[in-house]
Amino acid sequence: LGATWLDSYVREVLKDAIYVGLEEGIVCGTGVKMPIGMNRDIEAAHGDGESYVKKTAIKVTKFTPETYGGLVGKLAVTRNGRPRTVASLIMLPATTVQRPDGTFANNVLPYPTEIIQTEALTKGEAILGIAEQYFVGIGTGKEGTIEYDDSVRFLKRERVYAAFLYGNGRPKDNNAFLLLDINELQPAAYTVVTGTDTVEVEKTTWTEE
Repeated sequence: LGATWLDSYVREVLKDAIYVGLEEGIVCGTGVKMPIGMNRDIEAAHGDGESYVKKTAIKVTKFTPETYGGLVGKLAVTRNGRPRTVASLIMLPATTVQRPDGTFANNVLPYPTEIIQTEALTKGEAILGIAEQYFVGIGTGKEGTIEYDDSVRFLKRERVYAAFLYGNGRPKDNNAFLLLDINELQPAAYTVVTGTDTVEVEKTTWTEE
């Protein structure tokens, strides 16, 4: 297909690899030569050069308003115990519920939440948190820097590519994100409540004179 097409193809593959690596670092990075992930306990004791441990997962079996409200309440407190406003949340991964008419609705949760799918989490895990409470700084563009060299394998007529991205990230406080255990999450279903209370209405008769 030609040298120009091949060069573009290699660059696209390397950019995609950088995106995957950056996503993994932000979601579940250990803090060693990579960002500190959302699922890490930044207050747990650790030595220099050691990985940050994962947070203790909160077991969730259903996303009812009561359960979800309790999770939001945990996020609405700073590390100093002060209350904070939680305008919206992000969750990894997604949710779906079946409507009474048989169709399906996606991303249905009791509180405004943006659903973001990710491959970085293991099966049975989810993260709920405040996106604005995660800081990431990148010294290059998000696509990184891609360079090539023709001298390394000159005799074999091969070009060597190298991709770099310089940056770091970490949660702003330890209460900004929750690690959830959703292995036993029950299917979402509509709840129908019936009542037998009756309301008496006074009847008034009008006569024309």
